[in-house]
Amino acid sequence: MLFRSEVRDVIVNDCLVHTRAFSESWWGHGEPLHVTAAAWDDESESNPGNPERKLAGTVRNIRFTNIQCRAEAGILVWGQRPELVREVIFDRVRIEMSVQSKWEPRIDLRPAGATTFMRGDHSAFELMKAQDVRLDHCTVLWNRTTQGRFAHAVVAQDFSDLVITDF
Repeated sequence: MLFRSEVRDVIVNDCLVHTRAFSESWWGHGEPLHVTAAAWDDESESNPGNPERKLAGTVRNIRFTNIQCRAEAGILVWGQRPELVREVIFDRVRIEMSVQSKWEPRIDLRPAGATTFMRGDHSAFELMKAQDVRLDHCTVLWNRTTQGRFAHAVVAQDFSDLVITDF
C-alpha cells in the first residue's frame, strides 16, 4: 500500500523572518515563507526505488498571522498541481523586499522532480498552482536602492479563489 503525505491545520504566529540567498547551489533561495506540495521524483520517469517518491502530498488549512519578513525572494505558495495546495491564509504579513546577495533571482522548488527552478525577477507574493488563498491586511515594502530588481507585489498563476483584503 502506498501513502500520500498530508500537512494540514497549521498555525504560525508572531514571527520575524529575515532571509537571503547564500549560494547558487543552496536549497532554497531566500524565500521567507515557502508552502509547496510536490512529488520528489518526476512521475513520467521510471524509478526502481521507492514508488512513494512519485506521490505528491497535499497541504491545506495553513495560517500565517502577524509575520514580519525581510527577504530578497518572495513568499511562495506552489503546488505541482493546483488541487494539492489549498486554504492558505496570510493575515497581517509584512514583507520588505531587498536584494542582499550577488546571485540572480530564482525560485527553488527542489526536490520537486519535474520542476526544480523557475528563473525571473521575484514578486513579494508568488502564488502558483494553488486554490483558496487569502491575503488579509498584508503589506509589501520595497528597498529603494534595489526596487527595480523585483516584479510585482502579488503574482498569481494557474490559480483559483484568491481573495485580497486591505492590501
